[in-house]
Amino acid sequence: MTTLPNATDTRQATPGQAEPATTPTVDHIIGAPLAQLLDEHNARIFDVTSVTDHRFFGQLFEKTSGEIVIAMPAGQDDLVRDVAARILLAHYNDLPLGRFPDIMTVTDVVKNGVDVL
Repeated sequence: MTTLPNATDTRQATPGQAEPATTPTVDHIIGAPLAQLLDEHNARIFDVTSVTDHRFFGQLFEKTSGEIVIAMPAGQDDLVRDVAARILLAHYNDLPLGRFPDIMTVTDVVKNGVDVL
């Protein structure tokens, strides 16, 4: 088990589950393996076959159960998928996106339960 710096909570994760949640950082979103980030966020990537628009990189939404679903085009390049998922997770956590490649734009459709379009 990884020790968190300055952590005062001595609880341990249940076997098979992720470590207790901490506030994510841009460095962590950029540097951690994508599988680890998905596990930490209770997230999964879902392939969408009905979207063929090359400008669509993905969509993140949180289900009422708390699970996060990242819907991404099926057959998407692995590197593009990795970068897009990290950008969406960073945006979900209200982190600045300035250190990510400026190859895509994140648009909120709903923010805090309010339709913003």
